Amino acid sequence: MPGLVLLTREAGMRTGDRPLADSYRRIKKVGLWMLMLLLYACTLSAYAEDFDDLEGSEHSPTFTSAERKLFVDAATRFKKHEIPNAYFNGAPFWLDDDHLVFPSRAYPGWTAQAEEPPRIVIYNVNTGEIKDSGYRGRLDCLNHLGDFMLRLPIKPEGLSFSPEKYRWFIGRWGQSMQEIAYDRWAPMPDYLCRYTPRGHPIHRYPPEELPADAAWVTSLLTGHGVLRNTVVREGEKLVDYLHLVKDDGTKIFIRNSPVRRGSLVFHPWSATYYENGSTTTLPTSLTPSGDYKVHSLPRLIRFWKSRHVTDAGGYGCRAGILWGVQKSRGLWRKQGVYLDTGTELIRVGEGKVTGPMITSPNGCNVFWGAFAGDSFKLDRRRHTVVTDICEGLSQ
Repeated sequence: MPGLVLLTREAGMRTGDRPLADSYRRIKKVGLWMLMLLLYACTLSAYAEDFDDLEGSEHSPTFTSAERKLFVDAATRFKKHEIPNAYFNGAPFWLDDDHLVFPSRAYPGWTAQAEEPPRIVIYNVNTGEIKDSGYRGRLDCLNHLGDFMLRLPIKPEGLSFSPEKYRWFIGRWGQSMQEIAYDRWAPMPDYLCRYTPRGHPIHRYPPEELPADAAWVTSLLTGHGVLRNTVVREGEKLVDYLHLVKDDGTKIFIRNSPVRRGSLVFHPWSATYYENGSTTTLPTSLTPSGDYKVHSLPRLIRFWKSRHVTDAGGYGCRAGILWGVQKSRGLWRKQGVYLDTGTELIRVGEGKVTGPMITSPNGCNVFWGAFAGDSFKLDRRRHTVVTDICEGLSQ
């Protein structure tokens, strides 16, 4: 069957068979294109089917009726305590459930002189009262146990960071401080406020060039063990393994990707470690016992993401996950803070959220900053507020 040979094996073809070989190549190319189109059509079919009720909503400058079916718009129900931007000279931290602390260079009754360092002040989110804590400098960390790290400027700070411009201190709130050396490369988790061991550079060198016990280590709170990230070669691939290693040596497999160290926080109200996430890197939670969960996007935000009109950051609170939604130009009316309780999606705030949302130790009071109205206007103004999510839900 010479024809069959020509269709299945071009090597050894006779010169007279070349037209048939060319036809074979054309048929093969058309077949591949048809297969690709079929796969693409199947993908589009599943994609459209998933959001069939929402088709076209992504381009509407206001919420469509289909979108409104997927959330409760209750921004006015959640009372906002606004804090004047002029008070801040650095990031805030929660001292307790009712008080924020942050560096300031000006507040009612006091303005810093040119060479005077910032005061670290205590702000009552319920009354607006400000008190001088007695500490000076810039607060880099304050955890739920009262441990902190700060840096005191000893030279003009300027616009760029240089460690030699500061003296570095650690301590527990209300007690004396201890001066320490700055360590550029040591991790400093927000829940510890202390420099911790980094481990080996497992992502810089092949596993074969590292010690047998090489690992990237993330310290946890006392009694919770450590997170240990290793890399092994499996065939031609390098694979990450993340384990929770408890104090007794027990190893619990978590996942095949490293810890996002800059995003890992501790939630005191649930005794859970939480990785702040986004629409592209989902939030996760991990208990000291090793229970691990990846938190999914609410359907409405998942739809917006699939249409490339939304970015959002996901932060934990007692009631669920807060999503700070940012929209494309012309869609600013849909921006805001959305609470996913697990059973419903509630818009608890309006505007384009900038920076992280910071939750109090009890998980109820949440600090965030947002541009109200059309966030693309040049005369936009940023508002910094605290909202009691638990109180708003109870109303």
